[in-house]
Amino acid sequence: MKLKALLITFFIFQLFISGSSAEKIVAVVGEVSITSDELQKRLRNRQYSSPAKKLHKNEEDKALSKLLLEMIDFELLYLQAKRENIASSPEYEKKLKAYSDSMLAELYSKNLFVRKINLSKKELREYAKENKLSLMLARASILKKKRETVLREEESRLLDKAGVSYSPTISKKETEKIKPDDIIATSKSFEIRYRDIEEQFLNLGSAREKLIAHLALVIRIKLFSIEAVELRLQKRAEYEDSMNEHRKKLLVSVFKNQLLKRFEPSDEEVDRYLSDNKQLLDFPIKERKKLAAKRFKEDKLFKYMKGLHKKENVVVYKFGNL
Repeated sequence: MKLKALLITFFIFQLFISGSSAEKIVAVVGEVSITSDELQKRLRNRQYSSPAKKLHKNEEDKALSKLLLEMIDFELLYLQAKRENIASSPEYEKKLKAYSDSMLAELYSKNLFVRKINLSKKELREYAKENKLSLMLARASILKKKRETVLREEESRLLDKAGVSYSPTISKKETEKIKPDDIIATSKSFEIRYRDIEEQFLNLGSAREKLIAHLALVIRIKLFSIEAVELRLQKRAEYEDSMNEHRKKLLVSVFKNQLLKRFEPSDEEVDRYLSDNKQLLDFPIKERKKLAAKRFKEDKLFKYMKGLHKKENVVVYKFGNL
């Protein structure tokens, strides 16, 4: 979506306030204020704002304008997602649970490392000397090996504790013949159906070895997350802060995906789009249809966002020379 093509219908005027630039409000979307400090931080996190490539003033202004528009669009989509109760959708709940399990598994892994890994100065010096490494590289190498060992041993212990077993389905069937409802792994406390991992797995390819490897990772995450809950690691601020931040991002992501599905064109609409955009006819037929469908959805989303900009109370302040 080109910035200059987006028609934003709101008032633009100068805000004069005292204090540091971090206190300046550059935009308001509903009840949410976007400050210059947030905008600058977001810009610094972008690849093009790395220290190796310092932006000129006009480049930075363009980057800030584009970024501000993205942040405004994000807040608009968030407001609409809440109105449409996207948080109760199966897709959102499934993805939020997966993120929660991953976060808990990570916290449990860190807890294991603290409890089970020790590295003495003598061991470090001897390893560094034996392998002709600096102390820093030696430390990193030793810790990596120890962590791998701890995770492997803990995973083995929990597999036995939970009574995990793989279904014969994944060894007897070709992966493309496995049905979404097929159970592919079971334990005393959970079962995993193919549909639970199908989306992620398809991104890896269709080899059975990749399916088993990915399934093993999913099982480890589930086992570790269960142990984390028993240790009440979900009460830690680190977990709660991460979940609160992720909920909003996920809500917008799921809603945007649902919008794109709503905008999926029919064959007739694709043909009409190709007729109106003849430059796409230079592509091979399969590629041109796919490209036409993609651009059709992008155009629909563009018009949808224009509608949200008109509908919501969006105010942008002049933010040059932040």
